[in-house]
Order: sequence, then structure tokens, then C-alpha cells
Amino acid sequence: MGRKLSRVLDASTRAIDATAPGPAIAAELARRIYGRSHLTGEFTLRSGAVSHEYFDKYRFESDPGLLRDVAEAVVSRLPDRIDALAGLEFGGVPIATACSLASGLPTLFVRKQAKAYGTCQLAEGGQVRGRRLAVIEDVVTSGGQVIESCRELRAQGADIAVVLCVIDREAGGADSLAREGLELRSLFTASELDRAVRDDPLVASDCSLVELVEGVRALAYERPSEPTVEAMLHERRGTCSTKHLFIAQALSERFPETDPQIVHRIYRLDRALAARLFGGSVARFVPADALIDVHRYLTITLDGQRITVDATFAAEPWDGQSSMPLACGQGHDFPAGEAPDDDKRALEDEHCDPAVREPFIAALAARSRRGA
Repeated sequence: MGRKLSRVLDASTRAIDATAPGPAIAAELARRIYGRSHLTGEFTLRSGAVSHEYFDKYRFESDPGLLRDVAEAVVSRLPDRIDALAGLEFGGVPIATACSLASGLPTLFVRKQAKAYGTCQLAEGGQVRGRRLAVIEDVVTSGGQVIESCRELRAQGADIAVVLCVIDREAGGADSLAREGLELRSLFTASELDRAVRDDPLVASDCSLVELVEGVRALAYERPSEPTVEAMLHERRGTCSTKHLFIAQALSERFPETDPQIVHRIYRLDRALAARLFGGSVARFVPADALIDVHRYLTITLDGQRITVDATFAAEPWDGQSSMPLACGQGHDFPAGEAPDDDKRALEDEHCDPAVREPFIAALAARSRRGA
């Protein structure tokens, strides 16, 4: 067995753990945050030093899809019995607002200092006294401003249950908060963010087959701005078309012995099948008399056996050996030729009605955004 194929089939604990749906999706969220916020150029820092890299945290906070996914991840780290969220001025406010929408909890907006006019309040949006709060910040560095705000909230009678942030820069903030009796829970540390980008299976040439497939599965199901692999990689989103085109190209380069073949399946989707495959929220967009769709997947050779690979949606982790279930029904299969996108487009033009298929595709994307 060749070195590459043995790497494909190696089921080490590290590989299995790294490609479980939770960690894979978390790592993909880290890459999306980094990709949206990491800038290159020439930037003058607060210290006066000049850097050729800059992390603009407001980039990920201003992206609605990314902000929604960040908020849902933050909410998953909330402790029990929280009365309200408290977003710190300035970057914590959009995060807290999105978390409020995701959790149904009310949110307060905490100023750096109480205003000297009007209500003269430190926290806008409701009462502080007697409430158990989760303080929300976007990025924690030294923790100095977080500590000052928490001290003032406590002085006004708040019980601070936890401080939540998206990124801990690992510059002493967690220790400083701990000395104040404050627990910091972050989505990512700076080193975790860097590691997720460095170990991206979509670009790392030394990743296993399992890591590659699970990395693609973790991408959001949604059409990129252009139907190309390049757009999918840049925007970190794709459909069955771009995802499997990329995997086929990557396997041909990294694991040519797997002999990847793109296949297009024409199948009939009725409401019952749609509900079983995708849930009721998608099924209601399927006409009563069904619709015809064209689905792309792959076949590859492993250990002398031909198996199917379908990375359209995140699901239970793949064992790296068995055929994966297809995200479609039974139908007629057509192996793609040298121009797979042209082949698929021709099948869609012949068999599909865009007026009924497009709402179905949009419903699949909405389902993916909800994390279903």
C-alpha cells in the first residue's frame, strides 16, 4: 500500500476527533472570522509601529451571516439562569444584540462611562440591580476595560455570571479577569484562530482524505457569488456543484489513486422525501406534484472498492472507508465528462423548472444557515 493511500485510510484518534461535526464546524467558523477580518497592506498601529497585517474585528461584526453564526456559537457557551446580556461599548454591542436575537434573552448596552445628561445611566435598556448578567465583548486583550465595566455593574447591584468574548488575544486578559472573580469564556483564542487557518484542510497538502472531505462538508451550503471553486474557497460557502468539483480536483492532485469521478443524478423529489432528507422547513417549498433536481456527487476507489462521497451537507463524521449517504433520492446517474459544469447545466436545462427549483435551493441554504 502506498504512502498516500495509507494516509487516506489511517484512522488515528487525532484524525477522527479533528473531523467530528462540532470541531470541524467550529474550525470553519474560525477560518471565516479570520478570512473576513485579516487584512494585508501597511497599517499604523496605536503604538505608532507600522504593520503589514491587521485584524479588523469590525469586519466580522458587520457581516450579517457571519455575525449570526458567531452569535449562535456564543449563546451555546452561556451558563444557566442568565437574566440578561450586557454588551460593552462599542464592539460588544452588535455581538450582544445578535445573541439576544438568537437566545431570546434581553440585552443591556453598557457605556464606558455613564452619560452626563438625560437618564445619566451606565447601562441602557433596563435595570441592572438584582440581575444575573452575561457580559459580552468582541475581543479581549488585557481585559482592562472589561474589568472596569464589570466593577461598575457590580457597584450597581449586578451579579456577573460570566464574561463571553469572540476572541481572546491571550495577552493576559483571562488571568486579569480571574483575579477579579470573573470567568472568561471565549469562542477562540488567538492561537486557536491561527491554528485553524494554518491547518485548513482545503489548502493543507498533508491532510488526510477524511479531513479534506469533512472540511468541505463544514462549509456553509449556499451559492457563492460566482459558481467557481475559487469563489467557494474565498467565501467559504458552496453547493453540491462547487464542493464536489473542488474535492475532485483536490483528490486528483493529492490522492490520484482514488480516481475521483463526478456523477450527476437526476431524481424526483416529492414532499415526503424532502421532509425525510431535509426536514419540514424545506419540504414546504416542494410543489405538491414534486420537482426534478440534478445532484452532483463523487465516486472514488478505496482499497479496491468503488464508494460514493457526498460532502454537500455537514452530518455524522465519515469513517473514511464506507460509501456516504447521498443528499438526494433514487434516480438516473450520468458520469460527468471533461466539462462537468457544462454537463450539469445541460441536464438542468432539460429536466428542471427554475421557477420551482430555485425556492427549493434557497430553502436548503436557509436550513444550512440555521445549522440544521
